[in-house]
Amino acid sequence: LIDPETGNDICGFREKDIIQKLADGEVIPAPPRPTGPPPKPPFHGASEEDVNKWKEDYNKWLENN
Repeated sequence: LIDPETGNDICGFREKDIIQKLADGEVIPAPPRPTGPPPKPPFHGASEEDVNKWKEDYNKWLENN
């Protein structure tokens, strides 16, 4: 959706109150974006150590995003 008067826009699924704010002329901030891609998952048959390392890395990534 684009507000032609202000140029503000929203894209994708947004809650009803966000759409109402856009209709009322308020500036809608962009949704948060990840700081980087998640760590690549280990290959099938990887050692338990590799899997645990990936889990730690993924959880750190998830906290930051």
